[in-house]
Amino acid sequence: MKKTDETAVAFAGGRSSEAAATVERKPALLIRAGRGKSGGSFSLDYAIQRARYEGRRVRPLDADKRSETLFTAYGPPAEPEQQSSRNPEWATAPQSEEPTDVIGWLMRELDEMAEDRMGRVLDFNGGDRTTAELQRDLDLAPFCEAIGVRCSWMISLGPDIEDFRHTVRAISAGQVKPQDALMILNEGVVPQGQTTSNSFDHIILNPDFRALVNDGIRFVLLRRLSCARRLRELNLGLYEAAYPDLGVPRPSATLQHMTRQWLDDTAAKLAIEQAQELLP
Repeated sequence: MKKTDETAVAFAGGRSSEAAATVERKPALLIRAGRGKSGGSFSLDYAIQRARYEGRRVRPLDADKRSETLFTAYGPPAEPEQQSSRNPEWATAPQSEEPTDVIGWLMRELDEMAEDRMGRVLDFNGGDRTTAELQRDLDLAPFCEAIGVRCSWMISLGPDIEDFRHTVRAISAGQVKPQDALMILNEGVVPQGQTTSNSFDHIILNPDFRALVNDGIRFVLLRRLSCARRLRELNLGLYEAAYPDLGVPRPSATLQHMTRQWLDDTAAKLAIEQAQELLP
């Protein structure tokens, strides 16, 4: 799963017949919200791979200049000979993380999205300052509605209660609309050596959490994918590992099984929450 011209083709071109029959829907702008170091980039990466596997085009937008996780995975290839023709699904990034650069870059992407009808997945660096300026300068939800795009938010949380309090403050400030948000309770960031069982009970039982659910927020407990590091070492995407008929080297049977179980579990939880519509 690395940056070649074939990356996007591998996910979209090798999809199953069921995935190919996915009903076409309006493009989505999925925005990461919340603090950093909570597994947000991994959750967005899953959303990108899921969309491409199901045959929908999506462009990653990476405003996280500190790690550039999405741009590294999905940006233009480093080799000049592979850049002869621009792939519209390559990731883009602003010149800097200054709000003026980020907002100008994002406005260009939104203008282009209105024309090309391709979904976008936007990774901020937990950037409250930029998010607040965007809300002030360009109210994203009405804008997206006007151009026929679904605007939604993905909030990834670890078990640290401060992650959750940060989210409550952002929603209270109007930066995120609960009915358009998916909250990911990410077991993958529970420290190694600690059990994941009941790790999020103190958040789920918090009165503010129940209030957000009543206001329409959807949430998923994302299981830890214990083979994720091994997949990165092998340069394999989730669907490449789970369904090795996609034309890549066949992974081991254990990697296939573990990844497929994780994908099935995540898909089932999204369906229960009726959260698929929030993803591109």
